[in-house]
Amino acid sequence: MSPTGDRLVAAVNSVILTNPEPRSQARLRSWRTSDRSELLARDPGQSVVGLGMSRDGRLIAVAGGQGRVEVRDATTFDVVGAPIQHTAAVRAVAFSPDGGTLATISTMDAVVRLWDARTGASVARLTGLSGDPNTVAFHPTRPLLATGGADAAVVVWDLDPERVRRQLCATLATSAGSAGEPTPAGCG
Repeated sequence: MSPTGDRLVAAVNSVILTNPEPRSQARLRSWRTSDRSELLARDPGQSVVGLGMSRDGRLIAVAGGQGRVEVRDATTFDVVGAPIQHTAAVRAVAFSPDGGTLATISTMDAVVRLWDARTGASVARLTGLSGDPNTVAFHPTRPLLATGGADAAVVVWDLDPERVRRQLCATLATSAGSAGEPTPAGCG
């Protein structure tokens, strides 16, 4: 749903029974919510397993079953950035509140990946989950990212680098102090 509620965007996957093999067909579709009229339907070129919309409603991220994520214009469905390629199907996607970062999770590893939404460049890999994540979401106003997994674990990631540095330094200083060692470099 767009932030103003005037437009709904969805991905629809269908299986078409053909001989000799059934084939799947995906469609990106959008509707005006006021009168439920369809605005656009377009083939994304891949099955769609995840869909996310930027907070301003201008971009969507389309995650495919073949591990490909594309950032598209939410009105025209045109691809607007470099594609992102995973080694496995992408399960879920989420835009940061400013729309500049895209978080993705895949089906084959317990890693959250952060990407530059405009260029497709890798920004960070968040590791340490105990199982494969199922969902990912950014906090709307704070630099936090949450993941939830099949193992019923919910993890909240702090994405503020200065706060993370302070917390890490406090932990390291406590360990160093109890071992009679100096405070680690960069934590003074």
